[in-house]
Amino acid sequence: MNSANKKVMKKLFGFVVVAVFFLAIFSSCKKDYTCECTYTDLLDGKQTVKMEMEKVKKADAEEACDVLKATWALVDAKTNCELK
Repeated sequence: MNSANKKVMKKLFGFVVVAVFFLAIFSSCKKDYTCECTYTDLLDGKQTVKMEMEKVKKADAEEACDVLKATWALVDAKTNCELK
């Protein structure tokens, strides 16, 4: 491999590294999340409710999960919700 080809390969490699870096940054901004809440029902015992969210920011998913927890806390004060 001659010197000119090595320079082209280095530039191409640098471009690929930068492109992958930016792709990783922008693809990680919005993801799919699931908020899973467990509560105790007076009739049936322990219940699980899941809410799936597609392509949302983590902060928005956390906020939605908090709202879901507050809603199910009306049924059972010991409601536990987890963002997955």
